[in-house]
Amino acid sequence: MRKRMFDFVLAFVSAGALCCAASPVLAQDATADADAGLQPVSVVVNAKVVKAVQSALIGTGHYRARPNGVLDGETRESLLAFQTANNLEVTGRINTETLDALGVDPKNPVAASERRNGFIPKVGYSVKDGAVKSKDTVVGGAKYVGRKTRQGYDTVVQGTKTGLTKTKDVATGGFRKSKDVTLSAGQSTKEKMGAAGNKSGNAMTRATTAVVGRSDTDINLDIRDLLDDDAETNKFSSTVKSGAVTIKLPTGYDGDASLVVSRLRKVPGVKTVMVVQP
Repeated sequence: MRKRMFDFVLAFVSAGALCCAASPVLAQDATADADAGLQPVSVVVNAKVVKAVQSALIGTGHYRARPNGVLDGETRESLLAFQTANNLEVTGRINTETLDALGVDPKNPVAASERRNGFIPKVGYSVKDGAVKSKDTVVGGAKYVGRKTRQGYDTVVQGTKTGLTKTKDVATGGFRKSKDVTLSAGQSTKEKMGAAGNKSGNAMTRATTAVVGRSDTDINLDIRDLLDDDAETNKFSSTVKSGAVTIKLPTGYDGDASLVVSRLRKVPGVKTVMVVQP
């Protein structure tokens, strides 16, 4: 009887010891999970995010090129300037803090439209794209003619030098004249075809621009030219959507923005101008 009681007590004590030994491990895992939840989530920077950032930087006056989705040197310099001006960590990189300050959502990055919407603009862009493609084809064909003309001449000269060693001077003299005539004709053809392609492309571009109108990026770049020329307005931020302009005034600004608004309304492509005071 005593032996059975001893075995029961021993089993009970052993089970308790196991529970006590397991408790620190569970507590450690829970702490690790809690700590893991506090770790910052890294930002996935892709071409869409970069383009949205570039577009937002145009609106703050820190980027003056057309958004291309490439995190190049100019974009990094713009980020450095923006981060410095807004008392952010100056890294020249796209991080969560900078995205928040620019108002860019990394999960749904939106850049200013490079093209206008609607049926007529769509038709106009189709014509424009076709004209550009035609221009590239013509210019490419001209380059091909010039290249093949040169290759043909080099082949003939090489054959002549190999087969007519004794008459080298005479043959070379003759082929020099032939070279001048042949290459001149090829160059002339190339230049004429290239000029025709450029002329056609430029004329078509002007025609379609009149139909299509201006993109939001084009409008915003012109707006930045006006805002940045004045020390009082260069701190304004601007966004453009389908020709509708929104100007955000800096915190604490108590000046009269009506004059600059009237100037912005004269920018080609601007439909409306709205001023937002934080």
